[in-house]
Parts: sequence; structure tokens; C-alpha cells
Amino acid sequence: SVLGRLSGTGGGRSLILNAHCDTVDVAGMAEPFSGALRDGRIYGRGAYDMKGSLAACMAAAKALVDSGARLGGDLLVAAVADEEYGSLGTSDLMQRVKVDGAIVTEPTALEVCLAHKGYLWIEVEITGRAAHGSKFDQGIDANMKMGQFLARLSALERDLRARQPHPLVGPPSLHAAMLNGGSGLSTYA
Repeated sequence: SVLGRLSGTGGGRSLILNAHCDTVDVAGMAEPFSGALRDGRIYGRGAYDMKGSLAACMAAAKALVDSGARLGGDLLVAAVADEEYGSLGTSDLMQRVKVDGAIVTEPTALEVCLAHKGYLWIEVEITGRAAHGSKFDQGIDANMKMGQFLARLSALERDLRARQPHPLVGPPSLHAAMLNGGSGLSTYA
């Protein structure tokens, strides 16, 4: 993470402009880092989410400097790491820097967003007992047990979606992002 500070004259409230500088994987992208400009748009991994917002934060700070305006409080520009998984950059920054206000410049299609839904990653491990597929009396299939768990997770999501959504962030969502199980075709997982 990188933090820039435009110091104020003192006595005013401080503001941080926060943008993440990490992206998701580039697998399958023909030109992930080209920065190609076509029809008024920039193409490349992270151009929208969210190098554009980071550039806007820096441009805002530069515009203030160029105008000669003096702020009472500090303006901070944060380019943080790890938004896509654990928000470790912002979490670390919050321990080190205290500000009065923040604008997180995550893309919202130019709509002001007053709240964030948040997230929680949960790892579920199901244990079975390995045995040859013909030894049904000895094997306990962890994958079948995981299937039962996933069916209950799906039912929970349907129940959550049927509830009154939160007025600012909408309904919650659940998904099973990654699954892994078993060691071979002829063996109970």
C-alpha cells in the first residue's frame, strides 16, 4: 500500500480518498496489461476496478495543489493492497492513520453509495473415510456429505433472499466459490 498526504494548515478535518491497487486474475484475457484505448475506453485488467478511481484520487489532490487552495485539514490518498480477498491494506492503514472522513472510490457507475455489504470467507472441511469404491461398508464419502452441506447452504440463501432486503445494501448472498475433494476415481473421498 502507498499513502500520500497533502498537509492542511491545521485545525480542519481530514479526509482520505481510498482506492485499491490489486486486481483479480488475468487468465483468459487477450491483452490484460495493454492499456489499449478504443472508442474512448481504456482496456486492461483493473482499468475500471480500479485504476481509474485511483487516478481520479491523485488528480483531485493535484488539482488542489495546482489551484493554490489551502485546506484546513489533511487530504490523504491511499492506494491499498488486497481489496479482492481480505482488505488487508485498508485494515492495516486504519491502525496507522486516523482521519475524520473517508471516501472509498470503488466503482459504482457514478452512483453515491452510502454503505457496504461486507463479506465473510468461510472454509468448510468435511472428513470422510477413504476406502476402495467396492468397500461401501468401509468408506465414508466426504463429497456426498459436502453435497448435503451445499444443499442446506442453498436453502439458507433462498431463505435470506426471501427476507426484506436492507434498504442500503440489498439482500445478502451466498456462494460456494471453490470445491476440492477426493483422491481418485475408485476411492471414497
